[in-house]
Amino acid sequence: TLFAMEEAATYWSQPLTWRTFFCALCSTFTLNILLSSRRTDHFGALSHPGLITFGAFLPSDSDWDLRELPIFVGLGVVGGLVGAAFVSLSRRLTVWRLRAVVTARRRVCEVLAVTLLTTFFAFSLPLLLPCADHFATRNSTSHSEAPWRPEAPFEAPNPL
Repeated sequence: TLFAMEEAATYWSQPLTWRTFFCALCSTFTLNILLSSRRTDHFGALSHPGLITFGAFLPSDSDWDLRELPIFVGLGVVGGLVGAAFVSLSRRLTVWRLRAVVTARRRVCEVLAVTLLTTFFAFSLPLLLPCADHFATRNSTSHSEAPWRPEAPFEAPNPL
């Protein structure tokens, strides 16, 4: 729902947001009621996770320590600052473009410049920064010392 709200933000209103929330609430409730009737437990047990589950989050799976909390807070602060800087830069760029790119010829030149820069970086960065083949060097516990091949995970291991 959030993605739909972002994409339709130009035409989105607050009453429509509340209607969407209410529809999602009703559909989730209805789905839980229908799924509880399929289970062997009693009808109306509203604890079914839904159609899509991401596994059980048991305490043993999600152990975390209080020492880790400042790290996550720091990540959130840095992410917020980077996002604010991006929005500020985007606003400044938009204001500059509204003033500088006014004729049709400049708009075409802008598109060509962005296309050429994107193409240049897309093709030159892989040449300047080659990827390391992390799978070529295998540890001693592997089945073979042969270099890794892309089709290798799909082959059955040789039992001999």
